[in-house]
Amino acid sequence: PAVLAALAERRPDVLVLDHAEVADEADGWSGERSRRLPRDLPGLLRAPLATSACTKVIRRGLLASTGLRFPPGWYEDCAFTVPLLLAADRVEVLDRVGYCYRQRRDGAITKSVDVRHFDIFEQYDRMWTRVPPEHPLRPLLFRLAIDHLLVVAGNDHRLPPGHRRQFFRRVALEFHRWLPAGGYEPPPGLAGVKHRLVRADAYLLYAALRLARRLAGGLAGVRRVSRPAWSPGRRRSGTASRTWTGRPAPGGSRTGPAPAAPAPAAAPGRRPGSTTEWR
Repeated sequence: PAVLAALAERRPDVLVLDHAEVADEADGWSGERSRRLPRDLPGLLRAPLATSACTKVIRRGLLASTGLRFPPGWYEDCAFTVPLLLAADRVEVLDRVGYCYRQRRDGAITKSVDVRHFDIFEQYDRMWTRVPPEHPLRPLLFRLAIDHLLVVAGNDHRLPPGHRRQFFRRVALEFHRWLPAGGYEPPPGLAGVKHRLVRADAYLLYAALRLARRLAGGLAGVRRVSRPAWSPGRRRSGTASRTWTGRPAPGGSRTGPAPAAPAPAAAPGRRPGSTTEWR
């Protein structure tokens, strides 16, 4: 009723709804409260399921005037939803869960190892044909597209063994094909490092970074499991305090647990947190 009321009152071209993730074995939505969705188009494009059509209620006349249809292949929403939002004169938001996104263990595209994940490149090609080169949101769309492709590239549940290098190199190729003429602002931190590696078509460095992060995550899990019952710095009977001081203990060794590994270095030529635009 709330969705129908919003459509009747606001008469939008597109009404964007919130969604709730539902476990495969659940009977339905648990009733969790909706999040507050962004009110601006750039914010909506960054929101979860931004390129998914399942959270959009679309005026039939807009579909007729634009001629938008779902193309064949996987990731068809990429070619459909962004052109739809850009073509809409009136986009409204309703902070209400209107779609239950069932998380299936088997059968979902996002959890299927298949070469059809390469379809995503053709879908983005279709999207770019409907985004004018001078559109002010093109730099943001480019950044989000590269983010999306890197998610697929790094996911063990999507690409078949032996296809990751080929996929990454296709991302690098499309990076230079789709790069806006005026450049774009890459994301900060590790995500920005990955963008830089894509730009340089540096697959071996990307693979090394991916492996290092996976090993670091595994070591962190081992440390959590094997942590002693007492806390560092807390004395037990007959046990010396274990406190990291950063200074060598008598005999030349350091006391206490080793310090945390340093954060990944910033990409060459770019300061951490900088907003340098790539052109």
